[in-house]
Amino acid sequence: MGRDPVRRLIAGSFALVALCVVAVNQPVDAGDGHTATPTTTTIVLPDPSVGASVNTLVPGAPGGGGNNPGSGGGPTTTVPSCSYQNSGTSQAAVDSSNEVLVQTSLAEIPFAAPGEVVTVSVVFFVHNGILHKFDVASGSFLKRQYRVCPPGAPVTGAATRWVTVTVAPDPVAELSDEVLSATATKALVPLPSAVNPPERAAANLGLWLAVGPNRATATVRAELGPSVWMETTAALVSTRWDMGNGDVVVCEGGGVPIPDSALNEATQSPTCGYTYTSVDDLGALTITVTGVYEVSWTASDGRTGTFADITTNPNQIPYEMYEIQTVGGTSG
Repeated sequence: MGRDPVRRLIAGSFALVALCVVAVNQPVDAGDGHTATPTTTTIVLPDPSVGASVNTLVPGAPGGGGNNPGSGGGPTTTVPSCSYQNSGTSQAAVDSSNEVLVQTSLAEIPFAAPGEVVTVSVVFFVHNGILHKFDVASGSFLKRQYRVCPPGAPVTGAATRWVTVTVAPDPVAELSDEVLSATATKALVPLPSAVNPPERAAANLGLWLAVGPNRATATVRAELGPSVWMETTAALVSTRWDMGNGDVVVCEGGGVPIPDSALNEATQSPTCGYTYTSVDDLGALTITVTGVYEVSWTASDGRTGTFADITTNPNQIPYEMYEIQTVGGTSG
């Protein structure tokens, strides 16, 4: 993925630039035939990160020699200096930047097969209103700062910089929104139907209700780096089938697709099935299926927990129930 405007805006590094101010006094006639010794005063501006706003240039030492020594280096002078302030940003801006990565990752990978993990890299996050990121190389959390220079101050240092924070944020707190959002993006997808018979069935013929393959679990990992991550696993614990006639069937898990051995049988699935028996059900129906996922999480530091259940968006399946007519007669 190429760099976007957000990355270019916040990219930058800080190089400490020390400004040396040198004041050199010219030789002064002491009045007795001697010349006063010139003096030099050097002031090194401190690191702007400490927040200093001004630096004071002290007077030079008085001239030496003779009975009438020379005067000092003049009045006190203040030199304004630049400082750095923490960069605040909106959570929406950060979510927008990270969401690009989330959507790209999920778009490229179909719903995870059993044992497959979808990984989302989290680049930026907001902590206490300040833009942060995690430096993989050093294993440190960094915060973004920008340079502020008062009028008349010599411009020193980079326009923006990343500095190590003294108190590291809690990775679980920072990753939970991202990993849960990515998990929900996958788990909310309507469940594909594997109803048998498909599309239509005769009255009194048992149905096998099941969802499509690879929908039993969804595992997503959000990471700040290989060693700092949070992972969720969403497990399909139940499916709810609204049969379109007022009847509802709730099944454990996603049901079992009909095996070949049952294709010639009229009985419904023993684990998740239904049979239309009323003549009032004849004609077009709409079967609606939703699923419930239980979501658990684990973190790289060993902590575990759960999130609220996720209910999938409904999948509406057009269906038809018909009656088999038998024709027979007697001979006289």
